[in-house]
Amino acid sequence: MTGPPYPTGMLRAYRPSSVYKLQELCRRVLIANFTLTGWKSATQRLSGRARREAALIPSSHFFGCSVNFFLLAEFSKSGHPSYQVKCLLDQTWYLAIRVQDRRPDRILEDEEFWRWAWPVHRHLLSALAVAVDAPSSSVYIITVLPDDRLERVALELAASALCVAETNLWKFLLQLCSVLLYLEGQGLTVEPFDFCNVYLRGNDIVLNNRLVWTKRRFEATSLPACLWSLLLPPGEKCTTLRTGSEASANAFSVAAVLAQLVSLSLGGKDSLSPRGKRTAVQPSGSSQSDVCRMHGVEVIASPSHYSERLLATLGEMFCNSRIALQEVRDMANGVCESSA
Repeated sequence: MTGPPYPTGMLRAYRPSSVYKLQELCRRVLIANFTLTGWKSATQRLSGRARREAALIPSSHFFGCSVNFFLLAEFSKSGHPSYQVKCLLDQTWYLAIRVQDRRPDRILEDEEFWRWAWPVHRHLLSALAVAVDAPSSSVYIITVLPDDRLERVALELAASALCVAETNLWKFLLQLCSVLLYLEGQGLTVEPFDFCNVYLRGNDIVLNNRLVWTKRRFEATSLPACLWSLLLPPGEKCTTLRTGSEASANAFSVAAVLAQLVSLSLGGKDSLSPRGKRTAVQPSGSSQSDVCRMHGVEVIASPSHYSERLLATLGEMFCNSRIALQEVRDMANGVCESSA
């Protein structure tokens, strides 16, 4: 990345003007009292250009005095440098992510940009505001800071011989299906994804925003063969992404994320019987007293095992091109409610 390590507008000290327009005064007061989240909610009912102008906030309102080095590196890999910034209006920390190939002087007319800037969902990396920095010709989306990338959390778990408790896997399944169904209802689609576009915030899953999407296709061969033997019926193989419909592609992506987490339970050992049947590996130290949490997610010692119902559900999502996300969501919701 060339140029200074921080955007110019996010480093300079904020010097308020002595005179403000009434619109700007209202914005400053509302954001100061209700944060950027409240400001976005308050402007939802505006239409057309007025709503877009309300979402645009000069980068001088943000001060970046520290960097989340991991998130910066991850977004930078896909051409989206990120910065921890403090909004000087509400004194709250956010994540600013640069959106490539967008110009500040044309952003108000960019229909595709605003289609992805408007959606608000608990499990989506939603844009609370859009910061523009004219000197560097940069456009940033401002969002709530995620805690970490799911892929890195999984690497930490593997290094510690831990895996995610099944109750959390069902919850993640519910959350991913819910946000994808929400986007579908908004007429929006995402490309096939795996770990690299999924984040943790608290103990919840957050799907990346298409404006700062990381392009990386999931390869079935990246998972151990013994895991496929657990997920799929005997004799059936799944090596390519089914492209029958957008819904089946989404189901495959969700299953890919969950399967990568399930693979942690193998503990580096083949958990299959000689006949290739699904068998339960005896948990090693997975008693209640050994339960711990990482980023709020309940984890247990591996090797461990998951229910036949979860494994069969993921297997169907991989191989059934007619699987409905709503059906999977409702099933996961039922499991989560019963275990609450």
